[in-house]
Amino acid sequence: ANWVIGPLRSYLHDNHKHIEDFPVKPDVLADLICLIDKGKLNYSVAAHQVFPELIKNPGKSAEEMAISLQVLIDTADDELSLLIEEVLSNYPDKIKEYHNGKKGILGLFMGDLMKKTKGKINPQIASKLVIDKLESKA
Repeated sequence: ANWVIGPLRSYLHDNHKHIEDFPVKPDVLADLICLIDKGKLNYSVAAHQVFPELIKNPGKSAEEMAISLQVLIDTADDELSLLIEEVLSNYPDKIKEYHNGKKGILGLFMGDLMKKTKGKINPQIASKLVIDKLESKA
């Protein structure tokens, strides 16, 4: 439903088109949503990068487009763990604040991590890993 009232509706409205004129086939849109549901793509990247490219290239599948844009989520925990260490090492003072009860600092770490990975990580998994790393530094 989010896709019908969000990106799809916006495209139709902005381009003065009817649903019959929408270039992306329903099964391709369904596949895009499945990639999000499976954790292989985050919604924001799908809506703002993959979706517009699918409109320009309606013959491609959602996965082909995500691969060509290099936006599929990488779930390699070892690599992600190293990136988390790198992010946390930039903020020793903020780690202390986190341990003193300022849990909102997690957003700073996550924001930096999302920038470094260009959104190619699952935020829920990454958040859990960041919290685990922070707790191990207590």
